[in-house]
Amino acid sequence: MLFWAPMPPPWLRWLDRWQSAGLVDAKTAQRIRDYEQSAGEEAAPPSPVRSRLLVWLALGLGGLLLGAGVLLFVSAHWDELSPAARMSLIVLAVAAFHGGGVWASERFSGLATTLHALGTIACGGGIAMAGQIFHIEEHWPTGILLWAMAAWAGVWLLRDWPQVGMAALLTPAWIASEWQVRWWLEDEVMTGFLLLVALTYVSAQKGRYGSMWRICLARIGTYTALPLALLLPLARSNREWHSPAALAALLPPLVLAYALRQQAAWMNVIAAVWVGGYISFTHIQGTLAYIAWGALGAILMAAWGVREGRVERVNLGVAGFACAVLAFYFSNLMGALGRSLSLMVLGILFLAGGWQLEKLRRRLTAQARSVKP
Repeated sequence: MLFWAPMPPPWLRWLDRWQSAGLVDAKTAQRIRDYEQSAGEEAAPPSPVRSRLLVWLALGLGGLLLGAGVLLFVSAHWDELSPAARMSLIVLAVAAFHGGGVWASERFSGLATTLHALGTIACGGGIAMAGQIFHIEEHWPTGILLWAMAAWAGVWLLRDWPQVGMAALLTPAWIASEWQVRWWLEDEVMTGFLLLVALTYVSAQKGRYGSMWRICLARIGTYTALPLALLLPLARSNREWHSPAALAALLPPLVLAYALRQQAAWMNVIAAVWVGGYISFTHIQGTLAYIAWGALGAILMAAWGVREGRVERVNLGVAGFACAVLAFYFSNLMGALGRSLSLMVLGILFLAGGWQLEKLRRRLTAQARSVKP
């Protein structure tokens, strides 16, 4: 897969934990990593990665089907139930999922993680249904806030990566929706805020390995950064744009970046400057300015990945540069060519340009993998 980053071996997380506790010094920890990477692969038995993938696939599909079945059952009998029965059914579903997770915690940790995730998802549905049942005053960002609080409670109690992922998605969604409802900030400012949050998540994992929750944040950011970057030029509001509002919206992701990266957060400041410039380019007539700015951001992302040894950032930067080239072709060149000639040039662009980008991606990936963790 394009943005897939391999999971670190379990012993490496324990080694990082021992080093953080002061049981192993940095020099010894590095010697252990070097030994395992050079000689350990030949001596160790093959890792059952494929079996683990099948187990997680079965758990994911099973959880999805179970949640869909419960949702269909509730919706089929919704009109027949009284408000008290509806609320009781919602509370029972949340309690059943989390209770099943507690029961499975000492028997099968993967099943427990899946059931607890379903319980938190059901809690969000229960919050929305409770507002509908009792005709609570409509302020829908508060519902997202309550759901995010439930996810954070799951993070505090369970330390499971699905809870971290839901909290990481719901918290910026609540901030953006609250700002949008209360202060009617511009659409491009809110999209830029979400884009910078995604870039902050991308940078959560430093070096080649990291904890499970950092890996979760990095993958969320990797899968959402490019769609948000492509959406930002389209998010143009008719309201007057105020730069102080944009600056205020970019501050929370920078605070989060400092909490995650400390002194290394200066790179996130560069990302914030790029996002601020990208927001300003949405109000410039023509497309060439933000296409060039987007290509610059893709180059910076690939360089960031090489510097910190993160392959998924290299892949993300190469994919972003390819999107910038295609946007330039469709907006500036395709209309000037005939129909048949434009298709032939597009085919050549895909074949030759894709080949050259793949060669560049492999070279940058090799450089990123050569960086010492």
